[in-house]
Amino acid sequence: MPNTALLIASLLGFLILPFSKWLSDRFSHRIVYRVFCLLLVLYAFPAFALLESKNTIVVSLVIIVGMGLALLSIFGVQATYGVELFGIQHRQSRMAVAKELGSILSSGTAPMVASKLMTTFSSRTPLAAYCCLMASIGLNDILRS
Repeated sequence: MPNTALLIASLLGFLILPFSKWLSDRFSHRIVYRVFCLLLVLYAFPAFALLESKNTIVVSLVIIVGMGLALLSIFGVQATYGVELFGIQHRQSRMAVAKELGSILSSGTAPMVASKLMTTFSSRTPLAAYCCLMASIGLNDILRS
C-alpha cells in the first residue's frame, strides 16, 4: 500500500506543482515558500505520531499529504524562486550548485541520520524534530526580513 500511496502522490503532483507555482507567482515566491515550510514544520510531529498507528490507510494518507506538502509543493516554488534569487545571468550555475549541494547535505544524509536517531532513541519523535529542523531552514530569513 505505501507504493500505491507514492503513486497517488506522484499523480497528484501534476496538480500540486502548477498550483504551487501559480500561488508563488500570485503572492510572492518568498511568502509561499515560507508558508509551505511552516506547514511542513507543523505537519512533522502529527505525521510521525500517525505513522505509529500502523494502519495502512492512515500511513498511506500521511505519505500522500507529506509528499504533496514537503516535496512537490516546495519544489514547485523552488523552480521560480531560484530565478528570483540568482538572476538571469547566474541562474543555471548558481541554482544548480545550490540545488545539488542542498540535496547532498539534506536528502543524501537523511537516511543515515534517521537510522542513527531511530537506533539511538527507539522513537520517531527525534525524526519529527529532524524534519522540523530541516523545514525550518526554509524559514531562516523570516527573522532577518
